Amino acid sequence: MAADANESTLIGSENRFAPAVLVIHYVCMIAGLLLLSYAVLNSPPQAWIPCAILWLAPTVSNVAYLPMHERPTVGMVPVSIASLDIAALAVIFAQSISLVVVLLLAVVVGIAILTCAFFAWWFRRLRRAYVHAPAPKADAILIVLGGLVKDGKPCKTLALRLQTARALAVRHPNTLLVLTGGTQSGEKRSEAEVMCDYLAKHDVPVHQMLLEGQARNTRQNIEFSMALLQKKGRATQQVCVVSSDYHLYRALDEARKLGFELVPIAAPTPRAGRLQQWCREVLTIVSQRLWNREP
Repeated sequence: MAADANESTLIGSENRFAPAVLVIHYVCMIAGLLLLSYAVLNSPPQAWIPCAILWLAPTVSNVAYLPMHERPTVGMVPVSIASLDIAALAVIFAQSISLVVVLLLAVVVGIAILTCAFFAWWFRRLRRAYVHAPAPKADAILIVLGGLVKDGKPCKTLALRLQTARALAVRHPNTLLVLTGGTQSGEKRSEAEVMCDYLAKHDVPVHQMLLEGQARNTRQNIEFSMALLQKKGRATQQVCVVSSDYHLYRALDEARKLGFELVPIAAPTPRAGRLQQWCREVLTIVSQRLWNREP
């Protein structure tokens, strides 16, 4: 059995990272403002105006992310650093700036370009996990992965997963939904039970749902759900996994490690925080591979 989710993943450890993430966010934002102010005074408008506009996009994205989510996440860090690098680019064109400073800023910008290329490459890999997937059959089984629950209600990310599953369940009455997710800290009911209530209120019959309320992480979601299906003799049907688009790469990877080939079904990520969620997922995957951590 995998370790407790709160200790086994970068995502599960975000409470510990939250203060550092906030510091990085505010330091990068203030430093970016100072660099842009210097650029406004010393760089030609055609240099600093485009940089200022580009700087606004990631900065506003992070500022908007904070009040709409439970806590700061590590996905904010690449966005914060990218905003600072954009501001540094504006200063390179400043008048009367020393060659040493220009070279240092050029190194910073170069690292930023390489970092952006790294994340873009990973984003492409995450997307390829589901973009060409076959359509689910009319009698397919859908394993719907759980997510954050607060006060007995699914968060927006989880709600979008449930809406995606609901659309298929209503269209195909023979579809069976396996709702998987254990009880979170501070909650009385499991993710699976909350998911069942949500779907029942949105016209999905209870007999179309099977609950798995013990899983604490992605691997256990797949492992426990497949064990439940095997016990009921349903594992030979087409089995699909429903999760957020950014999360499917890792879900499929864990399924393969367990010996299962599942069909991915992508649910959209909420627009507010989409960039941060994708960045966070890349950092989660990379950290697992570097330190061989559980999912």
